[in-house]
Amino acid sequence: MKNITKLFVLICLVLLALCGCSKDNSADGGDGEERAKEVVVCIKQDPAPLDPFSGTRDVRIYVLDEVYQRPFNFNGYGGELIPCLAKSYSVSGENSINVVFNEDIYDTAGNHITAEDVKFSYDTAIESHNYSRINDVASVEVVG
Repeated sequence: MKNITKLFVLICLVLLALCGCSKDNSADGGDGEERAKEVVVCIKQDPAPLDPFSGTRDVRIYVLDEVYQRPFNFNGYGGELIPCLAKSYSVSGENSINVVFNEDIYDTAGNHITAEDVKFSYDTAIESHNYSRINDVASVEVVG
């Protein structure tokens, strides 16, 4: 918990420094195009590997959201699901959930992400046994 607090304080200090030192071109007639396009944050541990199937140990969990997008985020632990890559979900039966994904999802290389890609990702994560939260998932299938 102490390390998380230190990381949070460090991020706040970096952001504060960036905000305090940024040049505001709007006051002197500039167009504002010279603003920073990148924020660099230092963490005291190497988060590698960034392989999506390596699990969520150590400091790596804090950088995964910057690299990978989930189907849903949630509003607090056990809270409401907020759609990201997925549009919606519905519960069908006691142990089944149907998830509808957005059709306009592409990776950084411009490749279209399909339901088969999502199935592959979940199957690989399940087989890795590195994610305790999905160990109870028996199977994933593409239905439409």
